[in-house]
Amino acid sequence: MSARYFLGLGKTKYNSNASLLTIENNKWSWETRLSERVERSKWSGSWPLKAIKALGALPNENITFAENSDIVNPWFKESLLQKKVPFYENLSNHGLENCVRENNQDMLYMAHHPAHAYSVIPVMPFEQAFILVCDGGGSKREDYKFDSIHEIQDEGDPEDIEHTSLYFWDGNQLRLFHKEWLKYKRSPFENLSFANSIGAYYEKVAEFIFNDNLASGKVMGLAGYGSSRELSESFWEDQMNIPWDKKFPGGLKSEWARSSHFEIWANEAATVQLAFERNLERLSEIVKENGFEHFGDCPLVMTGGCALNCTANFKLYKKGYFKDIFVSPFPGDESISLGLAVGAAIEKGHRFRDTCKWKNCHSAYGSDLELDDIKGLFKSYKVSKLSDYNIVAEKLRDGEVIAWLQGRSESGPRALGHRSLLANPLVTSLKEKLNEKIKFRESFRPYGASLLRERASEYFEVDESFENPSMSYAVAIRDKYRELLKEVSHIDGTCRMQTVSEGGNSEFYKLIEAFEKVSNIPVLLNTSLNIMGEPIVESKHDALSFFEHSVVKTMVIGHYLIEKV
Repeated sequence: MSARYFLGLGKTKYNSNASLLTIENNKWSWETRLSERVERSKWSGSWPLKAIKALGALPNENITFAENSDIVNPWFKESLLQKKVPFYENLSNHGLENCVRENNQDMLYMAHHPAHAYSVIPVMPFEQAFILVCDGGGSKREDYKFDSIHEIQDEGDPEDIEHTSLYFWDGNQLRLFHKEWLKYKRSPFENLSFANSIGAYYEKVAEFIFNDNLASGKVMGLAGYGSSRELSESFWEDQMNIPWDKKFPGGLKSEWARSSHFEIWANEAATVQLAFERNLERLSEIVKENGFEHFGDCPLVMTGGCALNCTANFKLYKKGYFKDIFVSPFPGDESISLGLAVGAAIEKGHRFRDTCKWKNCHSAYGSDLELDDIKGLFKSYKVSKLSDYNIVAEKLRDGEVIAWLQGRSESGPRALGHRSLLANPLVTSLKEKLNEKIKFRESFRPYGASLLRERASEYFEVDESFENPSMSYAVAIRDKYRELLKEVSHIDGTCRMQTVSEGGNSEFYKLIEAFEKVSNIPVLLNTSLNIMGEPIVESKHDALSFFEHSVVKTMVIGHYLIEKV
């Protein structure tokens, strides 16, 4: 049987992307490229030309194209581009004329939330599951008329924007059973409008505290330092009650740190976090009341940008509402193109049967490392070949921070042992060193940790069956290890941790094993291989640039040890 190909084009406002899915002899394989990684521009929402090109030569036949953006449909965006530059002509010059509806009437359009839902199907460890999609905003109601597969039956304002969807995946078909829409209202505050969704509310608090609506992760970290005020009856009212005269106007990180408004900002972060957690519990009740009745007691899968809230995720996990919970390793818009490709394949009659196992879950579907000529590329440094990771483990034990690159890059937002900065969590003042000399992050933000999966219940308040391969939960550290692991502990005694299995990442697993032999602890501090404000390192050339401009003295690429001497 000849191979079939499905090219998903995530033409999103932030972190646009492209994915190529290949199906041959009923085997599915795919790879994703993110615009921000290939362009080296954080949150890039440019038309994904470079992301497509980074996939390599596209097949000439048996290829299906599928597209989505978000609130504004892609062909409208492209018409605006055409007014500014000869956009369509430029695409033709690159051989990509079929990547736009203007030249390809067979282009499949899929709405935003179905694309999110499809993206998690080939990586989740369940044959059937409820899928919760929750984000800051997806497709407009009116744009569903262009999606020939996923119809919306309820009537309403065409300008309404989806923000929450509940689906059931039965192993063959995606079934919608609940959807919520947002509207924007102008506020009495200058240049502000508020929407009635938790994702939009969270973004607005990020704008209030950091002058950056993309800083929701920072809000989650800051929430632990504050006390929530009383919540109102609606997200609109909650946003109205924010003391907007205390908004951070923007400026240097040092100016933010010196502000007298820290307590106010922390309290607003705690307030929106509480609202988030209550909303997640409300949605879980809808699944229990409506979903269980129609589809039975099944696990829950979470995706969409809101699924990055690891604090709320673990609180939901502990409630035990569901048989199990799986959080997508790439819940944000970075996975839209994969969802488009998967959804298109399923709707063309292909069936994904090779359900992922927990022990094999990972997010490494980005570009592979090219290990040719490492010595030539890093000619200014000492390069040697590793037979094992013992020397790396010893360097970690002795306090060195190691830049670590293995295999294909993570196509999600978190480094999970493929493009990571690693360190010994037992080193005193490690967090301070990372913040001041390497990562340049705010002092209130915690660092994550990775440990051997089978040892998780020893160090954290979870049972032996607990799985967290994508660092999706903030988990309480057991009392006896709180002091030992204080460098990876948040103010509330939790840690954004990752369980590492040999099947999911064998090289990373081997390193942690080697580290335990010399330190007596199977835990490493793990943070993304980048400097704040920059995308995660993708290629060996990006790694060289990082190494040249960083105080980090040791890097491991594949089985090469690279040292500054």
